[in-house]
Order: sequence, then C-alpha cells, then structure tokens
Amino acid sequence: METLINLRLNPTEDQAQILFETQEACNRLCNELSRHAFKTKTFGLFSLHKAKYHELRETSLLLPK
Repeated sequence: METLINLRLNPTEDQAQILFETQEACNRLCNELSRHAFKTKTFGLFSLHKAKYHELRETSLLLPK
C-alpha cells in the first residue's frame, strides 16, 4: 500500500537558504558519483558504493561521520 501526501513547505529565509545549500551539495555529490560511474563504466549500486562512499563521506558535510 502506498500513501501520498501533498504538502507545501513554508520555510523562513534562513531555512530556505539551508535547504538550497543542502540541495546544491547533494547535486555536487551526485555529479561526482556520475562522473566516476561513466569514467570507469561502473554502474552497479554496490560497486559504486565500494568505490566512492568513503571518499565522498570524508569530503561532504552532508554525510554523518
């Protein structure tokens, strides 16, 4: 069973800036992972995780240490 909820966020300006920065950081991580995948022709979830997880975790403020 799937439940969908439509909601609208009404963040303050500070919250909106934090959300924007988080999305930008997430996009940078995804782009880095995509570049690696195409460069090495590695597209499997576990292969990519093994290849890049620790590096991206060390360089990202998004991922808990």
